[in-house]
Amino acid sequence: MESNNFKMKNKLPLFFLGLSLLVFFASCRDNIFGPNKATIQGVVTDLAGKPIAGAIINGMRKDTLGNMNLVASGFTDNEGGYQLVNVPLCVVILSVQSVGLQTAYATLNLTQKNDHPLINFVLAGHGTIQGRATDNNGEPIKNASVIATRNDTITNITYSAYTDSSGKYALTNLPVGGYNVTTTFTGLKTNTNTTEINAAHFIQDLNIVFEGAPVIKSFYQRDFIASKLALDSVRFAVTTTDSYTSNPNIVWVTVYATIRNSSGYVVKIYESTSTTPSTSLLFNFALPATDLDLGTYSVEFEAEDNDYNRSTTYPATFNIVD
Repeated sequence: MESNNFKMKNKLPLFFLGLSLLVFFASCRDNIFGPNKATIQGVVTDLAGKPIAGAIINGMRKDTLGNMNLVASGFTDNEGGYQLVNVPLCVVILSVQSVGLQTAYATLNLTQKNDHPLINFVLAGHGTIQGRATDNNGEPIKNASVIATRNDTITNITYSAYTDSSGKYALTNLPVGGYNVTTTFTGLKTNTNTTEINAAHFIQDLNIVFEGAPVIKSFYQRDFIASKLALDSVRFAVTTTDSYTSNPNIVWVTVYATIRNSSGYVVKIYESTSTTPSTSLLFNFALPATDLDLGTYSVEFEAEDNDYNRSTTYPATFNIVD
């Protein structure tokens, strides 16, 4: 029995040694039986076909634990050429980096020693989409949201910006590719465009013109207190803007006055409609005190046209007394 245990103990180290060698050979056939090496070579250029000198080329392989290990490295010459020698036979992930350009990747499976695969890379730069957002009258739209989304199937990365006081915006550091650009501003129609960053157009000018939708431009609150006994009314004058001339489908604009009590509950909704095409519409509201109980109320004004484009609300407060 002791002899058998002694034999088993002596076999265990040999077993683990064999297992380790098997794993090592499976991960990469760079072993003692010969120079199982390959050479990877190619040329790195930009989208215009010009060679990129000084680009860094790295070859990585993944070990059995999932760690990435560097197996080869080099730089491109003045002609954009590179050569990685003595690369072990295995699955190699190549990466190419150059300042100011996007990193490129390639995966290849080296299976034959003395192989010389030719792997060329084209590095793309970063582009910009820029422009100005205005309404139909040419007035700048401040704080409009501009979002660009890649329209390819590789990634769904988005880039965003807001327009400044002049309506200008810029989306920078955009990879080459097609984009859907969505511009939104509360109370105006959402604007959607498509554009592309490519070798010929790294800077794309995209100006945004919002179609007319009713926007509450201003309001005048004449009364802050109304008496029920005196049959008073709380009066407001609301002015909206709308570019009828650019949208013939607009035939009416309605302004809603939503009354809420101090608890926030809606107690009344008044409305006024205009069917007169104009870039400036005036709506007069007289809210009878007799319609409401005593207390403090808030009123929100909201404009809507027949295309169901709505503006933001414009809040105000008033009191109903005896």
